[in-house]
Amino acid sequence: MTPLVIGALLAASLATAAVARAGFPKPSVYSVTPQVGCRSVLAYVHYPPGKTGPARKRIPVPALPGLRAEALSKKMLRLDWSLKPAPST
Repeated sequence: MTPLVIGALLAASLATAAVARAGFPKPSVYSVTPQVGCRSVLAYVHYPPGKTGPARKRIPVPALPGLRAEALSKKMLRLDWSLKPAPST
């Protein structure tokens, strides 16, 4: 899980706990929209024995997906995810 997804889930759980203490009903649906675009990062590359190449390569990383969680019951939820189209570059 990425830090953004973890942060969003933590924020949702804290908000749910705060609302529950205030006497309001817990939310039954939580969603985050997907990010647009891709980025790239430098990653270390490990080659098999006998092969060589650069120690680090720039690799593409897709954008974060959109998430939607819906409580179906106290013990069951539905989690949907979605992606936005990536640019051709």
